[in-house]
Amino acid sequence: MAAASRRWQPIADRADGCAVTRPCTRSCGHATSVVLLRLDGGGHTWPGGSQYLPERLVGAVCRHVDGTALIWDFLQRHLKP
Repeated sequence: MAAASRRWQPIADRADGCAVTRPCTRSCGHATSVVLLRLDGGGHTWPGGSQYLPERLVGAVCRHVDGTALIWDFLQRHLKP
């Protein structure tokens, strides 16, 4: 399993107040892939989704990443034979 360092690489940081980072990792063995993204400043919302309730209730939406696209991309790269 890959060991994450304490350094985080910025992926996106925009005016919506949300920063997206990922840990620096070494390669995983045995054709394994682990991806972790940390969203700082986002609420209990779907990244790239709509603000379905007031921000004061659920927090902000991180608009510069699309959670659905990120998951779909990951799954497409890891198809089962």
